[in-house]
Formats: sequence, C-alpha cells, structure tokens
Amino acid sequence: MKEKTSISQKLQKFGSVLAGMVIPNIGAFIGFGLITAFFLETGWTPNAKLAKLISPILNYLLPILIGHTGGKMFGGDRGGVIGALVTMGAIVAVDGTPMFLAAMILGPVAGVCIKKFDQAVDGKIPSGFEMIVNNFSLGIIGAILCCFAMLVFGPVMETVTTVLTNGVNWIVAHNALPLSAIFVEPAKVLFLNNALDHGIFGPIGYFLGFHVPGIGLVIAGIVILVTGVLVANIIGQWVLRAWESLLEKIPFVRPIYSGVKQILQTILSDQTQSFKEVVLIEFPRPGVWTYGFVVAEPGKKTAKEIGGESLVTVFVPTAPNPTSGYVLMVERSALKPTSATVDEAFKFHISLGVMTPAADKSA
Repeated sequence: MKEKTSISQKLQKFGSVLAGMVIPNIGAFIGFGLITAFFLETGWTPNAKLAKLISPILNYLLPILIGHTGGKMFGGDRGGVIGALVTMGAIVAVDGTPMFLAAMILGPVAGVCIKKFDQAVDGKIPSGFEMIVNNFSLGIIGAILCCFAMLVFGPVMETVTTVLTNGVNWIVAHNALPLSAIFVEPAKVLFLNNALDHGIFGPIGYFLGFHVPGIGLVIAGIVILVTGVLVANIIGQWVLRAWESLLEKIPFVRPIYSGVKQILQTILSDQTQSFKEVVLIEFPRPGVWTYGFVVAEPGKKTAKEIGGESLVTVFVPTAPNPTSGYVLMVERSALKPTSATVDEAFKFHISLGVMTPAADKSA
C-alpha cells in the first residue's frame, strides 16, 4: 500500500512540475493565440505585417519562456536565466520547430546545474568577488550547456520528432487514429496538453502538410470507452475513483467532465425508458435527415389538440453539444426506423457527423 501511495505522490509531483512550467506562461499562449486568430492569412482579420509576429513567438518566445520558468523553479533567478540560454541552443538546432518539450527538459536541467554549482562554492568566494564569480560561472556553464543543447540534444529531439511523424503516417495510413489516445491522454492528465499540441502535433502537422480533423473527438471517445471498461471490475472501480478525483481537481476539465458525466448517466441509464429508441427524422425541412431519439409519447390531451393518431416526442440534438437540441412532436409514420444504437447516434452528433454509425457504413 505504501508503494502505491509513493508512486501516486511521485506522479502528482511530476505533474505539478510540468504544470508549474506551463501555467505561469498561459497569458503568453493566449496572446499568441489571439494574434494568430486575428492576423493569420486565414484568420478573422488577416494582416500580413502583424502575422509576422506568429512564427517568432511560436518558435522562440514561448519555448524560451518555458525554459526560463523551468530553470527558475529549480535554480531561482540564475536558474531562469541559464534555462532560457540553454533552451536557445535547442531552438537554433532545429530551426522552424517549436521546441516546447526540449524547453521543459533543458530548463530544469540547467536550473539544477547552476544550483549545484552555487551549493559547491557557497562560502568559498572571496569577499567582493561574488558578482564576478556569479556572472562568469553562469556564462561559462550556460555556454557549455547551450552548445550541448544545439549539437546533441537538438538533433535527438529532431530524431524523436521524425519517429513520431512516421508513427502518425502509419496511424493515418492504417485508419488507426484512436491508438494515439494511448499516449496522449496520460500526458494530458499531467498538464502536457499545450506541450503535446504545439511541440508534437504542431511540428508533425507542419511536416505532413495537413491537419488531422476530429482527433480530439476520437481521443475523447477512447477515454469514455476505457472508462467504461475500467468500471467492469473491482480494481477498475478503484482506478476510476482515483481518475475521477484527479479530473475533479483540474481547472477547466472539472466542469466539462462533471457535466458530460451527469448527462450520460441520465440518458443512458437503464432506469429510464427515454432515449432507448433511435430514429431517422426529416429535420429541419423535408428531404434533410438526421438522427433523433424517441423520448416519450404526448399526453392524450395534447394528442387530441394536435389531432394525431400515433404521436411521439422526438429529441434532435444540436452538434457538437448534445445537451441542447429540439423537442418535436411528430407522427410515428413520419419517422424511419434505424439499426443505429443510442451510443452511435450520439457519437454521430458529437463528432459533427464524422463518426458514422457502423450500421450505415455496412449498408
């Protein structure tokens, strides 16, 4: 039991370190996002001159900020300076590739190096020479690590990116996109979402020359599937409680996860007869079809007022947010039965039609 607690604590500490490097720089990421959204060629208000800011911010400023923050976490102000300097070596080594992962490694390593040096010379520097020793030691150690980052670490990261690129090519070629969740989701839980997005998927996307649509939705589907499998056994229930406890503590994730969980528990519960039948309905106009869910039958008074013989109440979700939609009372004769399951129909709406029910694929 102690070993499990120790591993859990180590994972939490590792996650907090990663978060500590990213969270203080979120404002810079937001600024970069706004500049990109507004001034990119395909943005809201394209501006070629202001769009020149995008590449330097992405490739230089943001990694250096993360490297500085990581170094400062372990080596104080001197650690921040040397962390930024060493990160620059990796950036120059692979020009045009955002080196976020390199910054998250090199920053703390550089901070630890300068901290160890300071501890080794503590109390041994002659009075009046402190500033000279501090500056020259940082410059010498920083220069050595910067050269190491450029000549050794940078090429290693480039190789890693190439391997990941080949992996993505294989996944795309074999229609196995959900496999990416095996590597992505655990890292996202440890606050690596930004690093993975800009440090891996971004460079790979630039290399491939295209964007993989719907990958986030596919990953979300895999997470839900894995969660369902875990519930089926005793050990899984313990893991699930720990998983949910972690998600409940993560800002932004907590309200989304809790809301989706409550919705799914209500809709997919065996204790309710609603949302058990999937139908095809013409909506919002004749000739346009979508999936709906039979949720109930109108009362006799309502049916009499409408004048229908076999009215049913159908819920048609909006995409991609199935928590809102349209509630329609229609004749059952206006509906078409389908072999699609409730899960498949919801996935269809949530994925904006990308995840087509298997029954339709085989038709």
